Amino acid sequence: MSRAAKGPIKWDKGKIVAALRERQAKGLGLNAWAIKRSDPQLASAIERHFSSHDAALRAAGGDPDGVRLSGPAWDKGRIISALRERRDKGLGVNAGALSGVWAMRSAYSFVEALCTRERRVLKYALQYAVQ
Repeated sequence: MSRAAKGPIKWDKGKIVAALRERQAKGLGLNAWAIKRSDPQLASAIERHFSSHDAALRAAGGDPDGVRLSGPAWDKGRIISALRERRDKGLGVNAGALSGVWAMRSAYSFVEALCTRERRVLKYALQYAVQ
């Protein structure tokens, strides 16, 4: 599925699965961060055509936990707990403060959860975290 010297791809689930398998065969990263950095069109297609990055990896025969940068997936409860912990330490919980956390590899999955899979709960998580 090499896209060198080709026009834009009209993505569908089959093409996404093929691209993920090609990345795996080439030894390229399959975690969401690696794909977003090296192939933003593929990352965008995954977001449009699959319920999550994990679902796309499973469709391609991959193991989401095996490619995740750190820790288990974040759910609403873990996000709220982490935000409260930041608040209790006097750290910011707004988007500007959290964008600085992005560079910390150990906190990557937390920020990824806030910015991608769980973006729909971020507003509510922030409300509960500051109560």
